[in-house]
Amino acid sequence: MIRLMGWGLMWLAATGQSVAATEGAHALPRYGGWLLAALLVGVCVVLWLALRRSKQKRRQLLRMMDNDLRLDAITELPTRAPFDDRLTLAVNRHQRQQSQFALLHIRIEPSSLFEQDSADDLLQQLCGTWLQSLRRSDTLARWDLNEFVVLLESLEQVDGATAVARNLINQGEECASKRAAATELNLHIGIAIFPNHGADGISLLQAATESGYKAAEKGSSGYQVA
Repeated sequence: MIRLMGWGLMWLAATGQSVAATEGAHALPRYGGWLLAALLVGVCVVLWLALRRSKQKRRQLLRMMDNDLRLDAITELPTRAPFDDRLTLAVNRHQRQQSQFALLHIRIEPSSLFEQDSADDLLQQLCGTWLQSLRRSDTLARWDLNEFVVLLESLEQVDGATAVARNLINQGEECASKRAAATELNLHIGIAIFPNHGADGISLLQAATESGYKAAEKGSSGYQVA
């Protein structure tokens, strides 16, 4: 921008001197070039201020988008980034306490259903029902288009995680059956227990995801412990 202003000043100054030296009734006065140069400087300053303001607004918008992306727009559940943070905190906390927790990976089929806008109300109802059945200390997040994850804190027994999985499956199928146009869903849940199936978040997620695929091999809705 500064370089452009310098070039503009040099060009208009030269132009003004040339015009002033030109004979004729329409020739500009000798100081005409400097007036035009001052005008160009004013225009450049205005453009520079507008550009700066635009960049500031863009940064603000990006920050707002970053905040918005931490929550899923349809279900208002946490997305991957905040869930990863909570999972890391849970690993560190339970390591210190020498306790266990469960990670559930839920995949809903058919996935093509969730590419339709008409499925938004089903997702909202389903996630609302799931949230009511979970403890306040637990975390439900949307992992992908048709995938969700659940963090069950301070788990005393593995049976507690399987009981939650059965409940989530029953609630999901019930919500689908109550729709005006009944929808058949299959929910496949993989369960990983810390520290038995992984000592960090990545290994736990991998174990839960692979277990979910094993559950899907059975065809109908079900769960599988890693």
